[in-house]
Amino acid sequence: MPKIGKSAYLAHTFEHRYYIRDTVQKAVEELGIFTRNPFYERDGSTKRAEVKMADEMVAKGLDPREAIKWSSMVQRKSRLIVTRDLKMIDKSDMVIAYLTDMTIGTICEIFYCGVIRERPVYLITQNEKIRVHPWINHACRKGKIVSSLEELIPILKKRNHI
Repeated sequence: MPKIGKSAYLAHTFEHRYYIRDTVQKAVEELGIFTRNPFYERDGSTKRAEVKMADEMVAKGLDPREAIKWSSMVQRKSRLIVTRDLKMIDKSDMVIAYLTDMTIGTICEIFYCGVIRERPVYLITQNEKIRVHPWINHACRKGKIVSSLEELIPILKKRNHI
């Protein structure tokens, strides 16, 4: 098996940002793999105004997707968001993605890494429709599709000779 790189971009939806930050990112970094999270810094903080606003709203029990101010901020920053995420993927040796359903942003990141950049994509999903989709399988051909973080960790260890 080919040895994987030492840095990973964490592709995931906005809704799963806490699980990725608090669980996946920590587990991957414990393996000695540097992570790049599009929503949070490695220490768990964020520099993104729209993420700060959303986190404050969630703390108050509000859904940021229902806030016009938050939605318009995200729309205004769409070019910046995409450009920044692509640069982060370019600097990474692989993508570790988490998907529960078909979502455009995460799927675009998987495609960009796996097909355009031809780097490994490790996808965590329990969704059978995603697991068997030919585009997803092709994009993940240099990595692996697994159903849990617990299944992914030994694969990363083995391929990284940790």
